[in-house]
Amino acid sequence: MEPAPRPPLPGSPPAAPPGDRQTTAPGAGAHLVAILALYPVGLAAQALHPLPGLAWTELFVFLLPPVLVAAGSNLRPAPFLLLSRRPPTRDVLLGAASGLAL
Repeated sequence: MEPAPRPPLPGSPPAAPPGDRQTTAPGAGAHLVAILALYPVGLAAQALHPLPGLAWTELFVFLLPPVLVAAGSNLRPAPFLLLSRRPPTRDVLLGAASGLAL
């Protein structure tokens, strides 16, 4: 014999009707396909023009996957990845100095 269902707590949202399914974001397979599709394009871009190819790789290989993962996790990508605020001047100068040191 199954126990009787408990009544909902005051102020809780109503239960979803049976049979309703929530849509989900693409899974890890779609993420892997996107990365593998970007890989040869990034190699070709770097082979043709090193500096624009590097900029392309930085944007699409290092920025796009975290944005997709954050969006797929039902998070707002900009605030979650700290892209919605300006970095402190000290951090920008440290990044520029480390880039020039290479």
